[in-house]
Order: sequence, then structure tokens, then C-alpha cells
Amino acid sequence: MRGEPSYGERFAKRGEHLVRRKAGAHDMFSGPEVLKSRPRGGLSSAVAYAAVCAALAALLALTTPSARADEMRYQFTNPSFGGNPFNSSHLLAVANAQNDNDKPSTASQQSQADQFVRLLQSRLLSALASQVSEAILGENAQESGRIVYGSQTVEWETLLDAIKLTITEADTGAVTVIEIPSVNGGG
Repeated sequence: MRGEPSYGERFAKRGEHLVRRKAGAHDMFSGPEVLKSRPRGGLSSAVAYAAVCAALAALLALTTPSARADEMRYQFTNPSFGGNPFNSSHLLAVANAQNDNDKPSTASQQSQADQFVRLLQSRLLSALASQVSEAILGENAQESGRIVYGSQTVEWETLLDAIKLTITEADTGAVTVIEIPSVNGGG
């Protein structure tokens, strides 16, 4: 029965066709020698091809490194937060290089008279604070009172569980109320 060619015969005929098409007059393997030297059984070529593919797949599977995963950990850069202490000088140098703010010198901008007035005002306010604290908490403590200094008025009142201070600025009308818990439960 010779009706239908087998798979191997069809494969061999395709190969002959390709060999005939590629072979040229200048080729040293041209002509019928090339066709005769090829094996007729295409099935053995297919088996060989499948074996080579299987061998390459097995080789690839054995040589491919396996994928690993580990938990992600954040590590601080700044040594102030537990980072590498050797980064401190570098981070400071970078911060100083990026700092373009000029610090104004307050001493050079004020005259000596302005500095003296500011210092005197500070000392007078300190003395006033001492008088208020002596009047509220001293040996001869008063239940209530009022002290006026310039445009500021300081009033105090001793309650059962606290001391209430009210500071009023006459120029702006601003009122500040401070309640201080009493240590001894009243005056």
C-alpha cells in the first residue's frame, strides 16, 4: 500500500526541497551528493531534536539560581536615629552646604544706648516680677492686689485652690489670665 506517504517521507521531501533550493553552483556541496548523503528517515531527526530540547531544558532548570525572598528592613542613614555613626560628618557637611540663610548679628545692629535701654527694661521687669511674687507668696502675702507698671497692669487674687493672675496691656487692650494651682490650699 503505497497511497499516502508517511510522516518521515513527507519530512524528508521537505528537507530535499530546502536543500535543492539553497544549493548553488558555487557551493561545494551542490548537486545530488547532498541529497544522497541526507538520511531519509525524518522521524529519527524529530526524536533527536526533542532529545536536544529536553536536555537543554533540564540543563537550564539545573543551572538557574533559585529565587529567594527576605523581609525588608529599613536602616536609618542619620546617626541620630541609629544609623551609621561614620555618616555624621558627611551629613553635617551636606546640610551646611545647603544652608543659605545668613544669621543677622543683633549686637552689631543696635547702638550701645539701645542695648542699655533694653537691659534696664529687663532689670525693671525682673524687679516688678519679684515684687508681685513677694506680694502673692511672701511672708506678708495679700489675698488680692494690683500693680501698675507703665501701660501694664498686673492684678492677682488668691482663690481656694489657685492663684489667678490677670495681666492687662492698656495700649493694645490685650488681657492674659494665668491660674497657678495653690500648693497649700489657699492663702
